[in-house]
Amino acid sequence: REQLLMEQEEFKSRLGETANQPSISRKDWIRLETERNGFKELVDTLTADNDAIVTAMNQTESTLPLHIVRLLEIMPWDARAKQHAKAIEEVFEWQIYKGGKWHGHIRHFPQVIRKMPVIKARPGSVMAEETTSRRLFGEDPPQQCVLTDGGITKVINIDEGFPLPEKGGLWQWVGGWRVDKRVSIASDIVTASPKHKIDCDGEGWSYSESHTNFVSNPTELCWDNANRTGRTVLRPWRRRKWTRQRALLSYPYASERSKHYLRLLADNEQNTMIANKLSDQLVDTKTKLTEAEEGFMRTKDTLVRERDELVDQLNTRESEMYRMIEVGLSELASSSGNKLAIKGAEGDEKPNLVDQIGKEGVDKVMNLLSNVVTTSTTAISSATQSLRKPEEKQDEKTEMPPDVGEKENQTTTTPPAENASTESKQQPFDWKMIGSGNFIEKLKSSQAGTAILQGIARRTGQEKSPIEDVSIPIVHEDTASHDAVVSTTA
Repeated sequence: REQLLMEQEEFKSRLGETANQPSISRKDWIRLETERNGFKELVDTLTADNDAIVTAMNQTESTLPLHIVRLLEIMPWDARAKQHAKAIEEVFEWQIYKGGKWHGHIRHFPQVIRKMPVIKARPGSVMAEETTSRRLFGEDPPQQCVLTDGGITKVINIDEGFPLPEKGGLWQWVGGWRVDKRVSIASDIVTASPKHKIDCDGEGWSYSESHTNFVSNPTELCWDNANRTGRTVLRPWRRRKWTRQRALLSYPYASERSKHYLRLLADNEQNTMIANKLSDQLVDTKTKLTEAEEGFMRTKDTLVRERDELVDQLNTRESEMYRMIEVGLSELASSSGNKLAIKGAEGDEKPNLVDQIGKEGVDKVMNLLSNVVTTSTTAISSATQSLRKPEEKQDEKTEMPPDVGEKENQTTTTPPAENASTESKQQPFDWKMIGSGNFIEKLKSSQAGTAILQGIARRTGQEKSPIEDVSIPIVHEDTASHDAVVSTTA
């Protein structure tokens, strides 16, 4: 029957070519039919000794039509033979919404589904499942689910394998079961609510108000969502399609040439499926990599902005610290009872702030500097560490300089008890930690800063204070004729 249909199509195509010619007469029609029958008898005679063709001629029901068997035996490379050398099986999984959740077991479905005939594979009519492509990309529908054909006429049980045609050849699965996520066909029909282009969600489910809508008009009556209203679902039926491809390996009494060609076709289909799967994975990986790079750039911009904010805060603290030192020194100088003076190069006399502040004032200033600098250094270190790459980060610990041992100043007479209380209050401090640049320049250029650095040098027992070499004569009020020259080096 299929052979006759194919021949009729060929005959119609030949008639189409002669459409502009005068209409064919009955005599010519009979002549063409006789010619066709003669060719058929000639083909049957030439292939009468071929066991595969003879077997196909004697079979009433077969997966492969007779003309396809002939093509596979004579011209296996023909495009029509390739179309019958592979097939795609499809089943539809169903679920129904009841009691606030989706159910897939058949006991939750109405009688129209439960009364359908169940089709299952007979022993010996299934294919081997352990194929390479299945191990790589195989997937099965869930157990104890409702599977039907496309027309919803029978329930298919694939727990023991998919039921294949009993006659027609040896087949092999190419890959495993896969969810088919289809795209709906555009329609000009205007519905009451907007129609989505994609008729299934991310898991392949299509939703509808009734199971018959999937057969009558799925492109217009099936949607990609259940249309929830609280706990109520307006589309309680949903289904998705599973597909699996199979390839023909052999058929009864097939020649070695045909078997070899069919094996090559099956391997080609399998490799094509693997290549497509790897290509999809590569695209997904590239997309994720692009998203990761964008996230890294956003994080980097955020860290740079936070670093700049910390630097601004540090500069603000430095300015406030310098102002507080100036104010504190002025208050200490005004409240001091000593009347000392520093004689400059021109001989003018200025109050000696070092002696006016005294040991207690210098200790307060040093503690203030130590606390502010330690806080600022920690903030800068944290901002710098956050901008480094993970592989360049190392566990670093900022070690405070060791306590500078206090030496008793020969020019001051402080009681031992006062020394003990002062040592307990003094924090570890290194004048180098206060930084460089503008802050040091400000200290050097002001009388208060010079007094601070001189006091630090005297309190730490250094021979020279941490500023450039200057000679400052210290004039005491009770002995104005006595000049004490203190040399300091940066």
